[in-house]
Amino acid sequence: MVSAIFDLPEVRARVSTLSVDAYEALAELGMVEKRAELIRGMIVKKMPKSPLHCKLIKRIFLCLLAFQRGGFVVFTERPLRLADSVPEPDVMIVRGEESNFDVKHPTTAELVVEVAVSSVALDRENASLYAEAGGVGVLDRVG
Repeated sequence: MVSAIFDLPEVRARVSTLSVDAYEALAELGMVEKRAELIRGMIVKKMPKSPLHCKLIKRIFLCLLAFQRGGFVVFTERPLRLADSVPEPDVMIVRGEESNFDVKHPTTAELVVEVAVSSVALDRENASLYAEAGGVGVLDRVG
């Protein structure tokens, strides 16, 4: 559990965060949990996915895959390398060919989909990350 002390500006200013490069280096060494992502320089453990969440991701992925055209790739739960974060959107459409991402993660996406079954507040917060990356369409629909 995170203490409310981190809500204090004078404490938050002294918290050390990781760069994307440092996070990726730690991940390469196996020092980052598999179910974690970098958000605003902090390693955040991902929430478990419910069966409904998994079902919805699969349906969205298959729907988008059916419309995939040359020059675009549809990914599920793949890292998106941003300025201070490496989130793993549930589904995203990226410009390029799949081979473009054999050695590096995408840095922008044309569309990002986060399925929010139990994590609405967190996924809405992540929307700001995607919007800052530019070129990202964000759909916010609950219910």
